[in-house]
Order: sequence, then C-alpha cells, then structure tokens
Amino acid sequence: MRPAPLALVNLPHALGVAQLASQAAPSLGLNPEQAFLAGLVHDLGKCRIPASIRLAPRALTGEEWGLMRQHPRFGRELLEQHWPEIGTEILNATAGHHERCDGSGYPLGTSVLPPLTALIAACDVADAVTRTRSYRPALSPQDARLVIVNLSLPARILDAVVPVWTARTAGDGPVNATFQDVVTLVDTRLKLQLTAGSGAD
Repeated sequence: MRPAPLALVNLPHALGVAQLASQAAPSLGLNPEQAFLAGLVHDLGKCRIPASIRLAPRALTGEEWGLMRQHPRFGRELLEQHWPEIGTEILNATAGHHERCDGSGYPLGTSVLPPLTALIAACDVADAVTRTRSYRPALSPQDARLVIVNLSLPARILDAVVPVWTARTAGDGPVNATFQDVVTLVDTRLKLQLTAGSGAD
C-alpha cells in the first residue's frame, strides 16, 4: 500500500502550519477554513522529492537543493491535476509559500504575495523553526521569534501570526476530530499515483 500524500510531507508540520494559519486568518479578514486547508497542503509537492533528499541528515548538494526548491511548483501542479476546484488562492499559496517581498524567495523570486500566500509563508517558518529536523535542531523560542519577525513578509501578516505563535503551547499535541477529518479528506482526495523514486522509497 502506498503511503498517504500527507504522510510523505511531514504531517505534524503541515498540521502546525494549518493551525497557525487558521487562528491568524480572522484578524486579516481571511477565511480560517481556507487558511487551514492551504496550510495542510502547502508542502504537498515534496512527495515528488526522493526521500533520500527530503530526509537527508546533511546539507544538500547544489543539484539536490535545486530540486528541493521546485517543491512549491510541484505542489501546485499536483493540486491542479487532482483537485482543481480547490481554488486559486490555495493554488497560489502552495506555489508561493517560499517567496518573499524582497524577491529573495523561490522558485520564482517574485515580490508580490497575495494575503493567503503571505500568511502561509509566515506560518511555514513559524512552525518549522521550532521543530527538530534531520539536518538541524529546533531553535529556542527566543531565536525562533527573531527569525519570524525579520521575515521579508508584510508587517500586517507578521503582526497577526506572532501573537498566535507565541500563545501556542509547546509540543505537537493531539489532532482533534475536526482536523483529522480534514486530513482524511485531503489524503482521500489526493490519491496520487506516485512513481518509483518520487518520494515513496
């Protein structure tokens, strides 16, 4: 049996981003349910990245990093193919969650980020920096906050995310029934025919 798509792209992180985004969304006039779904699928494109790269306990080579930087594009392509009615806002957020307002992001280097895209970008970093990864330890809350507040993202987005992130209790915590229902929906909807070497190895 092939693994579910979200299991391939770090479900705890996806849920962490989704929770932060849904909690910050109302203060930005965004739909919290849409923000939750955007957070849940933002890294979907990583299921096209081989596990040997995705989970590498070392710095990536230039070629590997070049492939990894394409995962936002891969994610949008997968959603367009398997869930086209998910909506333009979520497609944009998936494709643009590593873009930055100063043009330093990837894969396109654009400086124009729609509100939901910028929200997912901020929540992605806010959740990631306090989680241990195969290639680095988690940052302390103090160091993590410095990273978040200095992101090249709109100030109103950071002003909405930082209080929610600060108030969030430490640890992953259980997935409640509502969130689990959404996870099940996404994995059921995105029954991808993963090819050999696409990340299922």
